[in-house]
Amino acid sequence: VTCAQVLITQGDFLSRERYTNLTETLDRLAALSVIPIINENDVVTGCHQLDVQQVFSDNDKLSALVAAGADADGLALLTDVEGVYTKPPHEEGAERIKVWTQNMQVEIGEKSTMGRGGMASKIGAASVAASGGVHTVVASGFDVANIERI
Repeated sequence: VTCAQVLITQGDFLSRERYTNLTETLDRLAALSVIPIINENDVVTGCHQLDVQQVFSDNDKLSALVAAGADADGLALLTDVEGVYTKPPHEEGAERIKVWTQNMQVEIGEKSTMGRGGMASKIGAASVAASGGVHTVVASGFDVANIERI
């Protein structure tokens, strides 16, 4: 699996030239069978303690917006658990949800210390991507084989 990190800022969506460069880069990566890893460029936009108007809330929503805007075939939202569960997976009775429907109820646990998002962010981002016609999977990022399976 060949991947490339694509760092994005809000300015990339505000300038037609920069947005065109972004979509052309994503198209070229796809032609080369390279999987883009979409992240906010925190170095130039700051962090969540700074000007929140210049920062995306999380990389999940950012990647969903990019995927929908670029007519991507699919989106993988990687996490530290195997997928979306009815409640935190370490709790008794938690069941993995294989196919999400809008009327499902999920008990959201604590966010991990690894990022700004969390499972609520992933579910919201998956809904955004699905609204844009993008098939979305939430899977563990600890198992590299998941990328090939997805």
